Amino acid sequence: CVLLLLSVCCGNAMSAEDPPWIAAAKGKLLCFAPNSEEKTCHEIDLIEKLADGTFRISSEYLASEEPRVVQKWSGSITIEGTKACSDITREVLASARFLEDGVELSATEAQPFLDAHIQKFTPLIDHRFCLDLTGDDPLFIVEFSIDGKALPSATTRMRLVAPEDGYRLRPLN
Repeated sequence: CVLLLLSVCCGNAMSAEDPPWIAAAKGKLLCFAPNSEEKTCHEIDLIEKLADGTFRISSEYLASEEPRVVQKWSGSITIEGTKACSDITREVLASARFLEDGVELSATEAQPFLDAHIQKFTPLIDHRFCLDLTGDDPLFIVEFSIDGKALPSATTRMRLVAPEDGYRLRPLN
């Protein structure tokens, strides 16, 4: 299951150590499991390179189709070669926000979605989660690993799309 989503806006200068997908993604969205015909993604990510050289990722995906609830969360990532990595913590999972029609749900309304989110990702808590992105702009292959162990069954695609392309979220099916 993909953990990340939104758009890549790497406004700061790229360094020689940054992987090719970071530079290619400047000003574009990372659309995971894309369907180009329907212009949909399972998840969309925003990666920002901060002034101190670190990276922040903001992610969103569809938590529920009916009602249509979008989950958003963000956290720090490190770039290790062609990989984007993060240590999954309970605090990061608990920081998720849930929106219906663009309006943030109250804590009471969001609680069932938050509980489901935390339960789904509890096995990843206190583990290092990495995405290895290879390929050429605009389509990349994404391979996942936890604590360095590959998860071949989770391999997916990621397409770089411009915000004005009109891609939207869909469930992963």
